[in-house]
Parts: sequence; C-alpha cells; structure tokens
Amino acid sequence: MCQPSWRVPPFTSRVSGEATPATDLYVKVLATYPDFAPAQKWLAALYATQPANLQKGYDLAVKARATLADDPELTRILGGLAYQRDDFSYAAQLFQESSRKRPLDSTGLYRLGKSLVATKELAEGRTALQQALAAGLPEPLAADVKQVLGKLQDPTK
Repeated sequence: MCQPSWRVPPFTSRVSGEATPATDLYVKVLATYPDFAPAQKWLAALYATQPANLQKGYDLAVKARATLADDPELTRILGGLAYQRDDFSYAAQLFQESSRKRPLDSTGLYRLGKSLVATKELAEGRTALQQALAAGLPEPLAADVKQVLGKLQDPTK
C-alpha cells in the first residue's frame, strides 16, 4: 500500500483518558496506512498518557521503531512506555540511547534515574535523579526524587 508523503504533525491536545480529535485522526490515518510510522509514533505518544491504552501505545511504538530506529523522540516515547510497564532495564536502555542523540527533559531524567535505581545501577541512577532536579522536575516527582536520594544516601531510611 502506498504511504503518504506528508509528515503527520505531533498533535498535543488530549483529554485525560478520553479519545481526542488527535487520537481519532491518527487512528483514521493508520486505518488507511497501517504501516505509516510517524502516525504510529504520535498515536503511541498519546496512548502513553491514557492508562487504558498503554499496551496499544507500546505495541505501536515497537512497530514504529522498526522504521524509525534512529528517532530519539520515538526512543524516549518507547522508554516511557517501558517504564510504565515496569520494564526498568529496557526503559533505562532506551532513555540512555535517546539521551545520546538529544538531551532528556526533567521527566525523562527522572524515569531514567528511577529505572537505573530499580536495576541496581545506583551511582548512575543517583546522577540522573540529581540532573532531573537540576532541570526543574515538578512536584510531586521532585519530592519522590528527594526521598529516593535520601534512601540512597542512608539505606536505613
């Protein structure tokens, strides 16, 4: 089947847990062009914010990665989905890969740090968590980081 030659823009409008016009658009594009990786990528990003659709998002991101293997944004999206699935080893791998091509934002650094701590890579995890705080990580994630860093400093806490 022929692929569209235009690039699908990353729509960011979303309503918590509900289908949105952007979601509907990507679903329609994929109904016509099921292998169109940019639509798979952006629909995966939208599904990543919808707990009921995390598995769909993960599956789409994996499929898109077959075509967009060098896309740091897709790698970060897939890392976030792996993190939400508690696949911390894969999440850490993906966030590290993405960060080599494009700096992670505070949430990406947080998820990288938490993934590294979960996989017992404590020194690297501590560094990523400190970087997340320095990058302006919002609450309540910042409070979580401070608690984790405190436990890493004093394991009896």
